[in-house]
Amino acid sequence: DYSYDNDGNVTDFKVISQDKEKVECKISGNSLLAIPGKDFATTSFSGMPDISPASCIIEATDNSNAKANATVIIDVTNVNDAPVIDSASPNYNPKITENGTQDFLVVWHDIDSNNTEVSVKWYKDGVADGVGNNYTFNATGEEKEYEIKAVVNDSLLTNETEWLLVTSKKPLTDYYDG
Repeated sequence: DYSYDNDGNVTDFKVISQDKEKVECKISGNSLLAIPGKDFATTSFSGMPDISPASCIIEATDNSNAKANATVIIDVTNVNDAPVIDSASPNYNPKITENGTQDFLVVWHDIDSNNTEVSVKWYKDGVADGVGNNYTFNATGEEKEYEIKAVVNDSLLTNETEWLLVTSKKPLTDYYDG
């Protein structure tokens, strides 16, 4: 909000250049509004966030139509985004025999962490029971309901998904064809 003209008045401001992937610059009266992009920090080839500054070039015009430009540098402090679970399998609550097995899988991404910084832990009824993107449940001969949970953690934030798995000695089906 600072401009001056030695021989007249500044009558107009305009954004003439900006890095729209990182920031959108808008002029409202004599004020500049800088709106950071959704994922300002892009992932570099190393897998780590690239948090280089963005810039906008602002043009000021005075009452005699003389123009001058200024570059505004915008630094955004990176924040950690939680991992995102893109898909989970199975996409239903499974029912299996009392001695059966069931495979589970989560597919995830984390915009600001590399794969070695993110862990997936599996829980059966609240007790840790495995690590990695895949988990196999092995029934123990009991008829029971189990809560199976996958927790994706980047050491600061988590995302999770869960299933209710049922084991039974009786035949199980969601369909009846009569």
